Amino acid sequence: MTESSYQGPNRYSREEWDWLSLKEQIRWNDEFVKRQARSPLKIAEGYYKGIYTLREVGTAVFLRLATFNVDEFLDQFPVELLTEVQRHADGLPSDEDDKAWADGTWIGGALYDPRFSIEENREFTMERDRSYRLGVRIYRDAAARRKKEAAKQPPV
Repeated sequence: MTESSYQGPNRYSREEWDWLSLKEQIRWNDEFVKRQARSPLKIAEGYYKGIYTLREVGTAVFLRLATFNVDEFLDQFPVELLTEVQRHADGLPSDEDDKAWADGTWIGGALYDPRFSIEENREFTMERDRSYRLGVRIYRDAAARRKKEAAKQPPV
């Protein structure tokens, strides 16, 4: 991994990443999630098996959300857990508040592979943070779109 095989967002400098359009950042996130082959629907399974606590559900979901799987997630994720995901999203900074996102603290354990340099481990951490923030944005956009669509439907 010491060569340039690493293809996360950190192949961009912070300035280059910030200059990418939101559409380009989301496209990167979609590709990242596809490469990871991780479905947000698996989080419910993990929760019911005791792998995730209720508080961890939102974080785990946001790390796996992409534009290609968000609708399936909203359709199939258990309602009681979806409520927790929404609560989690509501407690996070707005999409535009870069300072609050930068000031945020990630609490959790991490094991770093000793084969990677400190800089490469830092890059993995930045990649995770960016993927998480984009997952939150994708979720919020999809939830707002669904809410708007529901409001247009005539009452039954």
